[in-house]
Amino acid sequence: MYLFYVDESGNTGKHADPAEPVHWLSAVALHVSSMRALEADMMALALDTFGERAKEPGFEFHGSDLFSGRRECRGMDADVRVAVYRALAGLLAKHRCALFIRGIEKARHQARAARRGYTPVHPHTLAFQFLVEQMDEWLQQRQPRRRTPSPAHEVLGLVIADEQKEVGREVVSSFAKWRDGGTAMGYRQRRIQYLIDTVHHVPSTDSWLLQLTDCVAYLRNRYEKVQRGKVLRGEALGPADEEVVRLWTTHCAPLLCCDKVWP
Repeated sequence: MYLFYVDESGNTGKHADPAEPVHWLSAVALHVSSMRALEADMMALALDTFGERAKEPGFEFHGSDLFSGRRECRGMDADVRVAVYRALAGLLAKHRCALFIRGIEKARHQARAARRGYTPVHPHTLAFQFLVEQMDEWLQQRQPRRRTPSPAHEVLGLVIADEQKEVGREVVSSFAKWRDGGTAMGYRQRRIQYLIDTVHHVPSTDSWLLQLTDCVAYLRNRYEKVQRGKVLRGEALGPADEEVVRLWTTHCAPLLCCDKVWP
């Protein structure tokens, strides 16, 4: 069985904030056999960096805090914070994780809906649908080739997501419908067959893997801003921007199974 950890970046609201043009959903997938070793590596890194604080309730690795030096990372030198981010990102390949990214460009999504005369689906729900379609298709490609298929040999997946107060209930309800009757829209319309049970929402403070997924989601968001804001205009990159590009292209891009923005 594979576990799919899902988190967001780029704020969830329907408003088209020019500072956050894309709502991102990222998923980190790994086989259950790798779970304990990855958790142990994250705990070891946390203890080495933050000491006993890493064992206290409420502690978590958070992508934006590592880059900005806020909360847990207040007072830490930038070089140390970058080194921690590199170590976290390096765990993805070490434990054979797969990455799935879907983005919804909010202003274009709203403009498209207005132009075609329909009510736009919440960006989070739409990105989640596209993500689920891709993850289920990925699982389908990993089914054993047997003359007589058996449920006992199916390769299945379970979705664990960070708490989502704005549309969390809607996501759970939609997921059940997609499993029963298929997704209702989109170019990959499909009945979800290999993702089981429901969407399990848990606080990120309770899950090392959700914290790692948060770091991936934050990095994807920052990477897009660097590409749109400076690379396309031919502007020079500062040290922080260069590190974002290095982290993404070195540790995340090679593990991507999908990385698309809609529309």
